[in-house]
Amino acid sequence: MLKIQATLWAITLTSVLSACGNLKSSPDTQGQPAAAAVDPTTQCLSAAPTLTRHSPGELYLSAAQCIEQDRLDDAAFLYGVAGSEGRFDTRRVADTTAHQVANFLGVVFTKHVGETSSARLSGHMRTQLDDPQARQAFCRRLKGLPPPSYHPQYMLGHGMQAFTSASAKDALIALPDAHKAWASAVNEYMDCVE
Repeated sequence: MLKIQATLWAITLTSVLSACGNLKSSPDTQGQPAAAAVDPTTQCLSAAPTLTRHSPGELYLSAAQCIEQDRLDDAAFLYGVAGSEGRFDTRRVADTTAHQVANFLGVVFTKHVGETSSARLSGHMRTQLDDPQARQAFCRRLKGLPPPSYHPQYMLGHGMQAFTSASAKDALIALPDAHKAWASAVNEYMDCVE
């Protein structure tokens, strides 16, 4: 029964992400090809500078793979990156009605992995992040990644602008300092202390 439930949640997550656009990373905002050497939807990714070329949905699916492989440190890091990316995307997507999808992906992830796995990951993260020095190190690792460069189609496709505007020209806000916006998003999502 649990296997059927997990399969149904995987289908739901895939459907939600597919409805948001393409599940695979689209070309990034600098015109670079998407990170295609690995498939984060079927592999547990390790921390690497290329993580932020993958969308939050892809990273949540990768984190689920990590949990299955009992790689909780990697799962926790991917979860932190995915959530921080969602916060970053709320800074660069103009349509505020689309922003709630970032939180929704976290909820769908929790349902996808199930209560037991979600509790394991939450407990692991709590143990890691309750120590102020460990939290600081975790935050530094996240902020050391380059700002996300994928196109946030998953978010753009969920706001009212997607249904009411024929033009996508004003969909993204040009961030004057993407590195500063990324650090701010990490601080907000991970409750990092400056």
